[in-house]
Amino acid sequence: MARLRNEEVSRLFEVATRTTGDPYFGIAVGNLLQFSYLHALGYGLMASATLRDFYQRVCNYYRLASPNADFRHFSQDGACILEASNVRASVCHESQDVFAVLMVRYMRFLYQRELDPLWMELVRPLPASRCPAISRIFPLPGALCCTRAARCDRGAAHG
Repeated sequence: MARLRNEEVSRLFEVATRTTGDPYFGIAVGNLLQFSYLHALGYGLMASATLRDFYQRVCNYYRLASPNADFRHFSQDGACILEASNVRASVCHESQDVFAVLMVRYMRFLYQRELDPLWMELVRPLPASRCPAISRIFPLPGALCCTRAARCDRGAAHG
């Protein structure tokens, strides 16, 4: 099976976003995808015993699935932070939305309970209106139009 280039995915998302009129189309897509979306990485993440393991696997193995970003995790003031950096310019914001939703969904599935980030920053244009879907997926203080992509969780869940 051929893999779509970032530019092709961006064009596909651009058409879908324009057709639906939904600037948060990536959020809807992220709600529909399964573990296999990230191939072996998705299943590997599900083998994580703790949130720390989960974050470490993202950092160690994401580049095997995609060269589009680098990840690091660290603790700061009792919070556990997963940060994306060096995100390629060709990665559209809808794709970044998809990944953010997948990460939250995977962690919730893994821990079999609600697990809400303390905060999240997404690097994307700010749409004219707040999306109810974002509030359901990320019921937290969040920010759009940031200079980095990051999520923060309580240290106790970090394991």
